[in-house]
Amino acid sequence: MKIKINPMKKYYKILSLAILIAVTALQSCTKEDSVFDSDNQGGIIELANLPSRTTSTVYSIKNNSFDAVDAVSFPVTVNYTGAGGAPEDITVTMAIDTAALTKYNTASGTAFTTLPATLYTLPTFTLTIPKGEKTATMDFTLKTASFDFSESYALPIAIKSVSAGTISGNYGTGIFAVVAKNKWDGVYTVTNGTMVDLTASTLTHINNYLSAHNEGNMEYSLTTISATKCVLYDDYFFGGYYSAISSGTSYSNYGSFCAILEFDAATNKVIGVTNYYGQPVASNTRSGRLDPTGINTYNPATKVIEVKYNMLQPSVVAASPYVRTTWTETLTYKGARP
Repeated sequence: MKIKINPMKKYYKILSLAILIAVTALQSCTKEDSVFDSDNQGGIIELANLPSRTTSTVYSIKNNSFDAVDAVSFPVTVNYTGAGGAPEDITVTMAIDTAALTKYNTASGTAFTTLPATLYTLPTFTLTIPKGEKTATMDFTLKTASFDFSESYALPIAIKSVSAGTISGNYGTGIFAVVAKNKWDGVYTVTNGTMVDLTASTLTHINNYLSAHNEGNMEYSLTTISATKCVLYDDYFFGGYYSAISSGTSYSNYGSFCAILEFDAATNKVIGVTNYYGQPVASNTRSGRLDPTGINTYNPATKVIEVKYNMLQPSVVAASPYVRTTWTETLTYKGARP
């Protein structure tokens, strides 16, 4: 992701870094080191590879995304932090903790749903960290092709008991978000793009601003929201659900407008465009529409999308079909979305 093209975004990153440094000076992260003598008292047992959290965070959360397939492996590892490895075989009993996910949702304002047991298999929730070793892993098999794309799934996993050592107070429970990606999901470069706003000729495609500053072309993360739909998430310029545009010699975006593309897997056609914020948005009457005069196709061999779409705004354009702005874009696949 580039940040130098956007002075506002760069400023926020610098400000955030300054705040982070200040906070770090006052409050250390809660990631635990080996605080016990493993030869005498045993070490701490924790969920491995979770992001660091502070005392103000209920649980650490790790985001994981997978292709939508019949079966995909998802390993979850526990770690023994004592020096020299486990002093004996340690039995670790794990569990899905739905109460922890409810607590996390309440504290964070999220709406994760515990992944139903019908959408994964797991041989056992009981692990053994062998003597002298530091880790043990349980392997989920996720049935991502059967995920309900309208749901935000997560596996809230907790260490419930250990035969030796101490369960981590900070990383004994973790939230593992698990997202399935449809086949159009990924990072795309707008290798060719035009935009016409019928109400303001100074508003044009964001590529014009980028090229004027020698910053290449716009990128979008096509982010799965259903089995056949992806939202054009801006993870490149502003960072969010925005439609970045050139405004004269500067830049801007349309408030409360972000396109969702709908595909037909059988025909490789783009068959619909809607507005992520609503159809229409009550406050500004903006909605999305596929322009039928466009090519509107997806090439599965090259992973290139050619699409033409409109932003409708009847509060500004009085004549039906109320088209204010038209984009014509070629989206070329760059790579998998993190």
